Amino acid sequence: MLPAGVASADPAGPTDYEARVVGVAPTDPAATVPSGVGLTVEGHDSFLWLRLPPGMTAGVPGYDGEPYLRIDADGSVHRNRLSWSTWYNEDRYGEVERPDFVDPAASPDWELIDDDSSVAWHDHRIHLMDPVPPIGAEPGDVVLTSVVPVTVDGVDLEVRVETTLVAGPSARPMLGGLMIGVAVVAAFVVFGGRRIGGVTVMASTAGLVALVVGGVQYLSQPIDTGPDRLWVAVPLAGLLAGLTGVVLERSGRWFWATGSAVVAGAMVGWWFLGRWSVFTSALIPTALPGSVDRLSTAAVGVVAAAVVIGSIGVLVRPGPVPGSADERSEPVA
Repeated sequence: MLPAGVASADPAGPTDYEARVVGVAPTDPAATVPSGVGLTVEGHDSFLWLRLPPGMTAGVPGYDGEPYLRIDADGSVHRNRLSWSTWYNEDRYGEVERPDFVDPAASPDWELIDDDSSVAWHDHRIHLMDPVPPIGAEPGDVVLTSVVPVTVDGVDLEVRVETTLVAGPSARPMLGGLMIGVAVVAAFVVFGGRRIGGVTVMASTAGLVALVVGGVQYLSQPIDTGPDRLWVAVPLAGLLAGLTGVVLERSGRWFWATGSAVVAGAMVGWWFLGRWSVFTSALIPTALPGSVDRLSTAAVGVVAAAVVIGSIGVLVRPGPVPGSADERSEPVA
């Protein structure tokens, strides 16, 4: 249901560093930067993103100076399979094995990866290759400066990038989210008792919030960076399972409704665990304010855990379930 991204590296994730392009200049003082060229850092420090107007061409050399990326005048984007950079850039920290066929001295083996005159890549020169900050570095310090070569319409350019360490996140949004999650669960318990209908509604609510947070994160990233479709697919599955549980419960099929709630809680819980780093990293690649993202994620995690525990409790509870068709069908003394 989501648009397919280009064959890209792992998507941008939470980080403690902010990288930015501080200058683009031709290596030849007599030349000028071609008009309309876009060069920005995306995902805070994850990708270098190059965009060209239609009709322009570009080339990006690899770490060994070999041809790595190419944009043609018709907008087609190609990548050299024989370049080590093609594989090394697949992982943010370069944790990949070097294929035996890689040969920077060989003629390029170009593969088409896109057709929109733009390309993004994990350039390891613009971010630290270790998640641990350098010894003695303080928030606000420039921890890395780099120059990335790019050729546009035959003009050799130097892209200068600075990477800065950012102060860690506050724990207040997470604590606030935990309290909101507990309050939501308590409200459902007080007003819904142990009825499975309340559990399925709670599961649907958690799935909806997770879907909004994950959807904003997905849409915030350029498609060239390959945002992870699981950011949306997993909470969507949780929401659909929760809504299915609501329908089943209202039709009297409490057992299947409870099973749907378990699935919904498990999917949303999986989404929550996959986002744990938003609480420990300073920057999140999303258009949402970091505090809103963290608060929502924490609340969803609490509700998802309550849904799973409550659903399993209903399944193992002997006798008719409160609010189920079985209970309502029993004769009144």
